Amino acid sequence: MEAKVAHEKAAGARLHAHIEAVKAERMSFRFKYSKLNQDCSSEELQIEPFQAEVNQYQADVAGDLATNSNLILQVE
Repeated sequence: MEAKVAHEKAAGARLHAHIEAVKAERMSFRFKYSKLNQDCSSEELQIEPFQAEVNQYQADVAGDLATNSNLILQVE
């Protein structure tokens, strides 16, 4: 009987250790995920200085499209 009780206690201890390990793994994942979100947020802030260049490029493309459309209409 004592052997069975000892076996059950050992099994309970292993289960408890496994549960704690899973909790620690999840907390580690949450930390890494939140850190990743912070890194992405800081990356977005670093992109902002290039927004003026992107806007200028888009304006240039729109101007080229308008010019090409006018040339096509003149040829027709």
